[in-house]
Amino acid sequence: MIKKGHLDVISKYFYPVSAGIETNILETYSQLANLGWTVTVHTTTDTLHQPNCLSESDEVRGIKIRRYHQSFGGFLPKLRFDESSLICLHNFNIWPHSLIYLIIWFRKIIGLKSSKIFLTPHGGFTPEWPTFSFISRILKGFYHHSFGIWFINSQTNFVRAISKWEQTELIRSGVTPEKIILIQNGLDKAALLNHQKLASLDIKLQIKNLGRYFVAVGRLAEIKNYETMIKAISLIKKSPKLVIIGPQQDEAYLAGLKKLAEKLNVAEKIKFIGPLKGSDKYLMVKQAICQIHMARWESFCNVVYEAKSLGQICLVANNTALASLISHNVDGILTETFDEVELSKKLSFMASNTALKLRTKIKNNLSQEAFPSWDVTAALMSQYYLRLVK
Repeated sequence: MIKKGHLDVISKYFYPVSAGIETNILETYSQLANLGWTVTVHTTTDTLHQPNCLSESDEVRGIKIRRYHQSFGGFLPKLRFDESSLICLHNFNIWPHSLIYLIIWFRKIIGLKSSKIFLTPHGGFTPEWPTFSFISRILKGFYHHSFGIWFINSQTNFVRAISKWEQTELIRSGVTPEKIILIQNGLDKAALLNHQKLASLDIKLQIKNLGRYFVAVGRLAEIKNYETMIKAISLIKKSPKLVIIGPQQDEAYLAGLKKLAEKLNVAEKIKFIGPLKGSDKYLMVKQAICQIHMARWESFCNVVYEAKSLGQICLVANNTALASLISHNVDGILTETFDEVELSKKLSFMASNTALKLRTKIKNNLSQEAFPSWDVTAALMSQYYLRLVK
Protein backbone atom coordinates (compact mmCIF):
# COMPACT_ATOMS: atom_id res chain seq x y z
CA MET A 1 0.00 0.00 0.00
CA ILE A 2 1.31 3.46 -0.97
CA LYS A 3 1.52 5.77 2.03
CA LYS A 4 -0.42 8.94 1.31
CA GLY A 5 0.54 11.16 4.26
CA HIS A 6 0.06 11.87 7.95
CA LEU A 7 -3.27 13.21 9.21
CA ASP A 8 -3.46 14.85 12.65
CA VAL A 9 -7.10 14.91 13.73
CA ILE A 10 -8.28 17.26 16.51
CA SER A 11 -11.44 16.51 18.49
CA LYS A 12 -12.42 17.16 22.10
CA TYR A 13 -13.86 13.65 22.49
CA PHE A 14 -13.15 10.39 20.73
CA TYR A 15 -13.36 6.64 21.21
CA PRO A 16 -14.82 5.14 23.35
CA VAL A 17 -17.23 8.11 23.19
CA SER A 18 -19.72 7.27 20.43
CA ALA A 19 -21.85 10.37 19.83
CA GLY A 20 -22.26 11.93 16.37
CA ILE A 21 -18.88 13.61 15.82
CA GLU A 22 -16.95 10.75 17.40
CA THR A 23 -18.73 8.17 15.25
CA ASN A 24 -18.02 10.27 12.18
CA ILE A 25 -14.29 10.37 12.98
CA LEU A 26 -14.03 6.67 13.85
CA GLU A 27 -15.84 5.48 10.75
CA THR A 28 -14.14 7.78 8.24
CA TYR A 29 -10.57 7.79 9.54
CA SER A 30 -10.46 4.03 10.02
CA GLN A 31 -11.31 3.81 6.32
CA LEU A 32 -8.67 6.45 5.52
CA ALA A 33 -6.11 4.36 7.43
CA ASN A 34 -7.05 1.43 5.19
CA LEU A 35 -6.50 3.67 2.16
CA GLY A 36 -2.89 4.35 3.19
CA TRP A 37 -3.10 7.42 5.41
CA THR A 38 -1.33 7.50 8.77
CA VAL A 39 -3.89 8.82 11.25
CA THR A 40 -3.38 10.22 14.76
CA VAL A 41 -6.37 11.55 16.71
CA HIS A 42 -5.53 14.13 19.37
CA THR A 43 -8.25 14.30 22.01
CA THR A 44 -8.90 14.55 25.75
CA THR A 45 -8.83 11.92 28.48
CA ASP A 46 -12.52 12.70 29.13
CA THR A 47 -15.76 10.94 28.28
CA LEU A 48 -19.07 12.81 27.98
CA HIS A 49 -19.73 12.59 31.72
CA GLN A 50 -16.42 11.73 33.39
CA PRO A 51 -13.15 13.73 33.22
CA ASN A 52 -9.63 12.29 33.08
CA CYS A 53 -10.65 8.65 32.99
CA LEU A 54 -9.05 7.42 29.74
CA SER A 55 -5.46 6.38 29.04
CA GLU A 56 -3.08 8.81 27.34
CA SER A 57 -2.42 6.55 24.36
CA ASP A 58 -4.48 3.96 22.54
CA GLU A 59 -5.17 2.53 19.10
CA VAL A 60 -8.41 1.52 17.44
CA ARG A 61 -9.02 0.22 13.91
CA GLY A 62 -5.71 1.53 12.58
CA ILE A 63 -6.04 4.95 14.26
CA LYS A 64 -3.45 6.05 16.82
CA ILE A 65 -4.92 8.01 19.74
CA ARG A 66 -3.08 10.55 21.89
CA ARG A 67 -5.07 11.90 24.81
CA TYR A 68 -4.42 15.02 26.91
CA HIS A 69 -5.76 16.51 30.13
CA GLN A 70 -7.92 19.57 29.69
CA SER A 71 -6.76 23.01 30.82
CA PHE A 72 -8.23 26.49 30.27
CA GLY A 73 -11.34 24.92 28.77
CA GLY A 74 -9.40 22.91 26.19
CA PHE A 75 -6.27 20.86 25.60
CA LEU A 76 -2.84 21.33 24.02
CA PRO A 77 -2.08 18.69 21.37
CA LYS A 78 1.56 17.98 20.58
CA LEU A 79 1.77 18.59 16.83
CA ARG A 80 4.71 18.60 14.42
CA PHE A 81 3.67 21.38 12.06
CA ASP A 82 6.62 20.70 9.76
CA GLU A 83 5.85 16.98 9.45
CA SER A 84 2.07 16.66 9.51
CA SER A 85 0.64 16.52 5.97
CA LEU A 86 -2.70 17.87 7.10
CA ILE A 87 -4.37 19.01 10.32
CA CYS A 88 -8.02 18.00 10.36
CA LEU A 89 -10.05 20.10 12.80
CA HIS A 90 -13.40 18.75 13.94
CA ASN A 91 -16.07 20.98 15.50
CA PHE A 92 -15.17 24.66 15.94
CA ASN A 93 -14.01 25.03 19.53
CA ILE A 94 -12.12 28.15 20.55
CA TRP A 95 -9.38 26.07 22.17
CA PRO A 96 -7.18 24.51 20.80
CA HIS A 97 -8.41 25.45 17.31
CA SER A 98 -7.50 29.14 17.64
CA LEU A 99 -4.00 28.30 18.88
CA ILE A 100 -3.42 25.95 15.94
CA TYR A 101 -4.60 28.61 13.51
CA LEU A 102 -2.32 31.23 15.10
CA ILE A 103 0.73 28.96 14.98
CA ILE A 104 0.19 28.13 11.31
CA TRP A 105 -0.42 31.80 10.46
CA PHE A 106 2.82 32.82 12.23
CA ARG A 107 4.83 30.04 10.57
CA LYS A 108 3.63 31.26 7.18
CA ILE A 109 4.66 34.83 7.98
CA ILE A 110 8.23 33.83 8.87
CA GLY A 111 8.47 31.43 5.94
CA LEU A 112 8.46 28.08 7.75
CA LYS A 113 6.96 24.95 6.26
CA SER A 114 3.60 24.24 7.85
CA SER A 115 0.62 21.92 7.69
CA LYS A 116 -2.54 22.69 5.76
CA ILE A 117 -5.94 22.76 7.44
CA PHE A 118 -9.15 20.89 6.66
CA LEU A 119 -12.10 21.89 8.87
CA THR A 120 -15.25 19.84 9.51
CA PRO A 121 -17.32 22.01 11.90
CA HIS A 122 -20.24 19.54 12.33
CA GLY A 123 -22.45 22.59 12.84
CA GLY A 124 -20.00 24.03 15.37
CA PHE A 125 -19.72 27.30 13.44
CA THR A 126 -23.51 27.56 13.10
CA PRO A 127 -24.66 26.18 16.46
CA GLU A 128 -27.92 26.37 18.40
CA TRP A 129 -26.96 29.52 20.30
CA PRO A 130 -29.74 29.34 22.97
CA THR A 131 -28.13 26.17 24.34
CA PHE A 132 -25.08 28.19 25.46
CA SER A 133 -24.95 30.22 28.67
CA PHE A 134 -25.23 34.01 28.35
CA ILE A 135 -21.50 34.55 28.90
CA SER A 136 -20.58 31.73 26.49
CA ARG A 137 -22.82 33.21 23.81
CA ILE A 138 -21.09 36.57 24.12
CA LEU A 139 -17.55 35.15 24.06
CA LYS A 140 -18.13 32.50 21.42
CA GLY A 141 -20.29 34.80 19.30
CA PHE A 142 -17.61 37.50 19.29
CA TYR A 143 -14.96 34.93 18.39
CA HIS A 144 -17.03 33.50 15.53
CA HIS A 145 -17.69 36.90 13.97
CA SER A 146 -14.14 38.18 14.29
CA PHE A 147 -11.10 35.91 14.54
CA GLY A 148 -13.10 32.75 13.81
CA ILE A 149 -14.38 33.80 10.40
CA TRP A 150 -10.97 35.25 9.54
CA PHE A 151 -9.25 31.97 10.47
CA ILE A 152 -11.65 30.01 8.26
CA ASN A 153 -11.49 32.30 5.23
CA SER A 154 -7.74 33.02 5.33
CA GLN A 155 -6.11 29.94 6.86
CA THR A 156 -8.43 27.00 6.09
CA ASN A 157 -7.93 25.14 2.82
CA PHE A 158 -11.30 23.37 2.73
CA VAL A 159 -14.39 23.40 4.95
CA ARG A 160 -16.49 20.25 4.86
CA ALA A 161 -20.26 20.68 5.31
CA ILE A 162 -21.98 17.43 6.27
CA SER A 163 -25.41 18.50 4.99
CA LYS A 164 -26.93 20.92 2.49
CA TRP A 165 -28.40 22.82 5.42
CA GLU A 166 -24.96 23.32 6.98
CA GLN A 167 -23.49 24.40 3.63
CA THR A 168 -26.19 27.09 3.34
CA GLU A 169 -25.67 28.23 6.93
CA LEU A 170 -21.89 28.46 6.51
CA ILE A 171 -22.29 30.71 3.46
CA ARG A 172 -24.88 32.80 5.30
CA SER A 173 -22.40 33.18 8.18
CA GLY A 174 -19.74 34.60 5.89
CA VAL A 175 -17.60 31.58 4.95
CA THR A 176 -16.19 31.86 1.43
CA PRO A 177 -18.41 29.59 -0.72
CA GLU A 178 -15.49 28.33 -2.83
CA LYS A 179 -13.87 26.83 0.28
CA ILE A 180 -16.93 24.73 1.17
CA ILE A 181 -17.36 21.16 0.00
CA LEU A 182 -20.41 19.01 0.75
CA ILE A 183 -19.70 15.46 1.91
CA GLN A 184 -22.54 14.03 3.96
CA ASN A 185 -22.16 11.44 6.68
CA GLY A 186 -22.31 7.77 5.75
CA LEU A 187 -24.10 4.64 6.86
CA ASP A 188 -22.67 1.89 9.02
CA LYS A 189 -22.75 -1.17 6.74
CA ALA A 190 -23.74 -3.21 9.79
CA ALA A 191 -27.15 -1.49 9.60
CA LEU A 192 -27.94 -3.68 6.58
CA LEU A 193 -27.25 -7.02 8.28
CA ASN A 194 -29.80 -9.55 9.59
CA HIS A 195 -30.42 -8.08 13.05
CA GLN A 196 -33.06 -10.61 14.01
CA LYS A 197 -30.35 -13.24 13.70
CA LEU A 198 -27.42 -11.25 15.13
CA ALA A 199 -28.99 -9.36 18.06
CA SER A 200 -28.43 -10.69 21.57
CA LEU A 201 -30.98 -12.84 23.35
CA ASP A 202 -31.22 -10.19 26.08
CA ILE A 203 -32.36 -7.54 23.59
CA LYS A 204 -34.85 -9.89 21.98
CA LEU A 205 -36.36 -10.60 25.40
CA GLN A 206 -36.48 -6.86 26.21
CA ILE A 207 -38.31 -6.18 22.95
CA LYS A 208 -40.79 -8.97 23.66
CA ASN A 209 -41.48 -7.67 27.17
CA LEU A 210 -41.86 -4.05 26.05
CA GLY A 211 -44.88 -4.71 23.87
CA ARG A 212 -45.60 -1.79 21.53
CA TYR A 213 -43.19 1.12 21.84
CA PHE A 214 -41.76 4.22 20.21
CA VAL A 215 -37.99 4.64 20.16
CA ALA A 216 -35.67 7.66 20.44
CA VAL A 217 -31.90 7.45 19.95
CA GLY A 218 -29.31 10.04 21.01
CA ARG A 219 -27.14 11.27 23.86
CA LEU A 220 -29.00 12.50 26.93
CA ALA A 221 -28.41 16.22 26.59
CA GLU A 222 -30.69 19.27 26.59
CA ILE A 223 -30.28 19.90 22.87
CA LYS A 224 -32.04 16.58 22.12
CA ASN A 225 -35.33 17.87 23.58
CA TYR A 226 -36.56 14.66 25.21
CA GLU A 227 -38.91 16.63 27.44
CA THR A 228 -41.24 17.36 24.50
CA MET A 229 -41.44 13.61 23.80
CA ILE A 230 -42.27 12.82 27.43
CA LYS A 231 -44.97 15.51 27.51
CA ALA A 232 -46.46 14.11 24.29
CA ILE A 233 -46.56 10.58 25.73
CA SER A 234 -48.44 11.92 28.76
CA LEU A 235 -51.17 13.29 26.45
CA ILE A 236 -51.87 9.94 24.77
CA LYS A 237 -54.43 7.66 26.41
CA LYS A 238 -53.07 4.12 26.73
CA SER A 239 -49.86 5.25 25.08
CA PRO A 240 -47.22 2.73 23.99
CA LYS A 241 -43.93 3.02 25.87
CA LEU A 242 -41.09 5.32 24.86
CA VAL A 243 -37.66 3.65 24.78
CA ILE A 244 -34.71 6.07 24.93
CA ILE A 245 -31.34 4.71 23.74
CA GLY A 246 -28.19 6.72 24.29
CA PRO A 247 -25.28 7.64 26.55
CA GLN A 248 -25.72 10.02 29.47
CA GLN A 249 -23.99 13.35 28.93
CA ASP A 250 -25.73 15.52 31.50
CA GLU A 251 -26.62 13.85 34.82
CA ALA A 252 -28.81 16.77 35.91
CA TYR A 253 -30.72 16.66 32.62
CA LEU A 254 -31.42 12.94 32.99
CA ALA A 255 -32.61 13.50 36.57
CA GLY A 256 -34.88 16.26 35.31
CA LEU A 257 -36.40 14.01 32.65
CA LYS A 258 -37.14 11.32 35.22
CA LYS A 259 -38.70 13.90 37.53
CA LEU A 260 -40.85 15.21 34.65
CA ALA A 261 -42.03 11.69 33.81
CA GLU A 262 -43.02 11.12 37.44
CA LYS A 263 -44.83 14.46 37.61
CA LEU A 264 -46.84 13.60 34.48
CA ASN A 265 -47.55 10.05 35.75
CA VAL A 266 -45.80 8.32 32.85
CA ALA A 267 -42.62 7.14 34.59
CA GLU A 268 -43.53 3.49 33.90
CA LYS A 269 -43.84 4.26 30.18
CA ILE A 270 -40.43 5.95 29.76
CA LYS A 271 -37.57 3.46 29.54
CA PHE A 272 -33.98 4.74 29.66
CA ILE A 273 -31.85 1.80 28.58
CA GLY A 274 -28.49 3.45 28.00
CA PRO A 275 -26.30 3.06 24.89
CA LEU A 276 -26.71 0.10 22.54
CA LYS A 277 -24.49 -0.86 19.62
CA GLY A 278 -24.69 -2.88 16.44
CA SER A 279 -27.55 -5.28 15.88
CA ASP A 280 -28.90 -4.75 19.41
CA LYS A 281 -29.52 -1.08 18.62
CA TYR A 282 -30.74 -1.67 15.09
CA LEU A 283 -33.21 -4.38 16.07
CA MET A 284 -34.60 -2.20 18.87
CA VAL A 285 -35.10 0.63 16.35
CA LYS A 286 -36.55 -1.59 13.64
CA GLN A 287 -39.14 -3.23 15.90
CA ALA A 288 -40.54 0.08 17.18
CA ILE A 289 -43.73 1.69 15.90
CA CYS A 290 -41.57 4.57 14.69
CA GLN A 291 -38.45 6.49 15.70
CA ILE A 292 -38.87 9.96 17.23
CA HIS A 293 -36.17 12.62 17.02
CA MET A 294 -37.13 16.02 18.39
CA ALA A 295 -33.70 17.65 18.70
CA ARG A 296 -33.59 21.44 18.75
CA TRP A 297 -30.81 21.38 16.18
CA GLU A 298 -28.83 18.93 14.03
CA SER A 299 -26.15 19.49 11.41
CA PHE A 300 -26.95 16.04 9.93
CA CYS A 301 -28.31 13.26 12.18
CA ASN A 302 -26.76 9.82 11.96
CA VAL A 303 -29.52 8.05 13.88
CA VAL A 304 -32.28 9.27 11.56
CA TYR A 305 -30.20 8.25 8.54
CA GLU A 306 -29.67 4.80 10.08
CA ALA A 307 -33.35 4.36 10.91
CA LYS A 308 -34.37 5.25 7.37
CA SER A 309 -31.94 2.65 6.00
CA LEU A 310 -33.69 0.07 8.21
CA GLY A 311 -37.02 0.98 6.62
CA GLN A 312 -38.15 2.57 9.88
CA ILE A 313 -40.41 5.62 9.79
CA CYS A 314 -38.96 8.68 11.53
CA LEU A 315 -41.05 11.41 13.13
CA VAL A 316 -38.69 14.38 13.53
CA ALA A 317 -38.60 18.04 14.49
CA ASN A 318 -39.04 20.43 11.57
CA ASN A 319 -35.76 22.31 11.92
CA THR A 320 -32.16 22.60 10.65
CA ALA A 321 -30.73 19.56 8.85
CA LEU A 322 -33.54 17.30 10.09
CA ALA A 323 -35.92 19.01 7.68
CA SER A 324 -33.53 18.28 4.81
CA LEU A 325 -33.30 14.58 5.72
CA ILE A 326 -37.08 14.12 5.81
CA SER A 327 -39.73 15.01 3.23
CA HIS A 328 -43.04 15.27 5.09
CA ASN A 329 -45.33 12.27 4.48
CA VAL A 330 -42.93 11.03 1.77
CA ASP A 331 -40.05 9.34 3.65
CA GLY A 332 -40.95 10.42 7.17
CA ILE A 333 -43.00 12.89 9.17
CA LEU A 334 -42.14 16.41 10.32
CA THR A 335 -43.61 18.09 13.39
CA GLU A 336 -43.03 21.34 15.27
CA THR A 337 -40.04 21.17 17.61
CA PHE A 338 -41.62 22.15 20.95
CA ASP A 339 -45.31 21.36 20.28
CA GLU A 340 -46.11 18.34 22.44
CA VAL A 341 -49.80 18.49 21.48
CA GLU A 342 -49.08 18.18 17.76
CA LEU A 343 -46.51 15.48 18.47
CA SER A 344 -48.97 13.49 20.61
CA LYS A 345 -51.58 13.58 17.81
CA LYS A 346 -49.08 12.34 15.23
CA LEU A 347 -47.80 9.60 17.54
CA SER A 348 -51.37 8.49 18.26
CA PHE A 349 -52.04 8.33 14.55
CA MET A 350 -48.86 6.36 13.84
CA ALA A 351 -49.85 3.82 16.51
CA SER A 352 -53.35 3.41 15.07
CA ASN A 353 -54.66 1.08 12.37
CA THR A 354 -55.72 4.07 10.27
CA ALA A 355 -52.03 4.89 9.68
CA LEU A 356 -51.52 1.71 7.65
CA LYS A 357 -51.85 3.39 4.23
CA LEU A 358 -49.36 6.16 5.09
CA ARG A 359 -46.94 3.74 6.76
CA THR A 360 -46.97 1.50 3.67
CA LYS A 361 -46.36 4.48 1.39
CA ILE A 362 -43.42 5.77 3.46
CA LYS A 363 -41.81 2.34 3.81
CA ASN A 364 -42.11 1.77 0.04
CA ASN A 365 -40.38 5.11 -0.56
CA LEU A 366 -37.63 4.26 1.92
CA SER A 367 -36.93 0.97 0.14
CA GLN A 368 -36.12 2.96 -3.02
CA GLU A 369 -33.69 5.40 -1.39
CA ALA A 370 -29.92 5.02 -1.63
CA PHE A 371 -27.88 5.11 1.59
CA PRO A 372 -24.15 5.52 0.83
CA SER A 373 -21.91 3.99 3.49
CA TRP A 374 -19.02 5.48 5.46
CA ASP A 375 -16.46 4.13 2.99
CA VAL A 376 -17.99 6.37 0.30
CA THR A 377 -17.68 9.35 2.66
CA ALA A 378 -14.07 8.44 3.46
CA ALA A 379 -13.17 8.01 -0.23
CA LEU A 380 -14.47 11.51 -0.99
CA MET A 381 -12.54 12.95 1.95
CA SER A 382 -9.38 11.18 0.75
CA GLN A 383 -9.73 12.82 -2.67
CA TYR A 384 -9.74 16.29 -1.16
CA TYR A 385 -6.97 15.44 1.30
CA LEU A 386 -4.77 14.26 -1.60
CA ARG A 387 -5.34 17.56 -3.41
CA LEU A 388 -3.93 19.38 -0.39
CA VAL A 389 -0.86 17.22 0.30
CA LYS A 390 0.44 16.90 -3.25
